[in-house]
Amino acid sequence: MLKRNVIETLTIIGFFSIISIFTTMITNDLIHVIMIWNIWLSALVYLLATYANSTVIQKIAMPVFIIYALAWLFMFPNTFYVITDILHLTPYDFYVSTGYWTYTFVTDMSMYVALGHLFMTSLIGIYFGYQSLVLMHRALVLRDFKVSRIIFFATVSFLSSIGIVIGRFLRFNSWDILLPWHIIQRVWSEWSDFYTQFVILFFMVHLCIIFSFEYLSHKRSDF
Repeated sequence: MLKRNVIETLTIIGFFSIISIFTTMITNDLIHVIMIWNIWLSALVYLLATYANSTVIQKIAMPVFIIYALAWLFMFPNTFYVITDILHLTPYDFYVSTGYWTYTFVTDMSMYVALGHLFMTSLIGIYFGYQSLVLMHRALVLRDFKVSRIIFFATVSFLSSIGIVIGRFLRFNSWDILLPWHIIQRVWSEWSDFYTQFVILFFMVHLCIIFSFEYLSHKRSDF
């Protein structure tokens, strides 16, 4: 499974990279090349979860496994974080008002190429996120962690929402966890009602997406 998942992941990233380069050429906006990095981070989360089910990781000492799982958890917000990359469409005006409740849509194809690319970025990140959740829960069960699937998904979703706030608005990266006191200081001093509301919103977004996937996957298994 590990080898197949790695090949499939690299194939997805390869195709996405090509599309991102062409999108950059069409839109003259380098943000689309940067999306390649964001998808790499999302893919890394998925591969970490995949490897957690391998014989090598399953046989390591429990304290090491816990550290490995925590590393995955700190990286996980990178998957759903890409949803917020749709904010990069802000500079584009897709339509102009021509009167009361009347609009004229701008027929500039480059804007819709940008829209399609950022939407694709979100879908790929969400896919890697959901699949990594399923795989990591399976890895935990194999290591005799008696954790409910629903509780696990909900807990990770909540923590991920906080992580997205820290990444998007406070501009920290996953590896900044190596300097935890700096993060804690910034969060403590700068946290606001807006951030709390954003966490609640994205917690609900996580749950809606994840349990939609859960429902669809169980419906498919019924056939």
